[in-house]
Amino acid sequence: MFRLICIRILLLSLAFVIPAVRSVSQILKDPESLRIVEKGVSNIYNMQFNDAEEQFSIVKKLNPDHPANLLLKAMVAYWKNFPLVPGSSLSASFESDLRRCVELCEVKNPADEVEFLLTDLCARGVLLLYLSDNGLHADVMPLARNTYKTIRRSFNYIHTYPDFYFFTGLYNYYREVYPEFHPIYKTFVFIFPKGDREGGLKELQIAAEKAVLLKAESTTFLTYIYQNYEKNVSQASYFSRILHEEYSSNMQFLVLYTKSLLLEKKYDEAENMIKLGLKEPGNQYFRAVFTICHGILQEKKYGDFQLSRKYYLAGIKDIESYGTFGNDFNAYANFGLSRLCAAENDEKAQRFYRKKASDLLDDKVDIFANKKK
Repeated sequence: MFRLICIRILLLSLAFVIPAVRSVSQILKDPESLRIVEKGVSNIYNMQFNDAEEQFSIVKKLNPDHPANLLLKAMVAYWKNFPLVPGSSLSASFESDLRRCVELCEVKNPADEVEFLLTDLCARGVLLLYLSDNGLHADVMPLARNTYKTIRRSFNYIHTYPDFYFFTGLYNYYREVYPEFHPIYKTFVFIFPKGDREGGLKELQIAAEKAVLLKAESTTFLTYIYQNYEKNVSQASYFSRILHEEYSSNMQFLVLYTKSLLLEKKYDEAENMIKLGLKEPGNQYFRAVFTICHGILQEKKYGDFQLSRKYYLAGIKDIESYGTFGNDFNAYANFGLSRLCAAENDEKAQRFYRKKASDLLDDKVDIFANKKK
């Protein structure tokens, strides 16, 4: 359930931090402030960090003591060093900045309610994303318990701005679905009120269509949901295409789109996206991901098992250093090797790779099985 409060919540909070003495309505109706916010958000999505930091410096100049400055600093660190994993040079300061931000947000005046609520949610969300994606479940539980009340307070603003459908949609959907796919949390979620699976999807779609600042975030989650939970590949492809076309420099959005195309068996289009991904220099994680996608392509489109095996093994070698963060694509590669072994009647190797893949995924599902043309 912890992806429902992730780093992307940050983007909505930017609307409320320029400057702190203004009200929410004044910020959203102020063309100049909104322009700065939208430009900063676009820079983040397109991985243009120098430009984004320039916008953040304006925020800090106007609000030198605002806790959002710590949040923005952590966000830049997260994306510049993506994927950020425990033990890396910046992980300690990253976590410290976010926890300090949460502490500062607890001290507020009534006039700061919405602004500090959103900043608080963002800091908690970024930290929960980092902890959960890296498998640090013991640290996730206490923070998540304390975060629930903060999330529920955001429901009070659903009729004020359509952006808040993002929050309600995520809660309603993930409260019902996430425990089904991640049994480790089944004994934990009972303390939260029930959600609404279908209602959550509808609310996210409202946000994707009408939100001022959270259209991209709502679209991202709809892509992820339709890929991983609803198993609706055409819908996932629709939403991920929107993201890629709008933010062509964002490798994460390119990954989502490529995965959707592979699942939809649009191999020619997927091959073009893979070529784009493999051109990206310097990031071993994305190189590993697109190498594994290349393995899927060679298996499914060309039937070249030898080349496919080569890419799967190379991708696994590169992605294993990212631990839990790389589990999904590590599993896809191992499932791929299992399929190749099955085609070659090597039952022992097939079982070995299938078990290795299943151990990496909570739902144990090979989403690329039986997808040949």
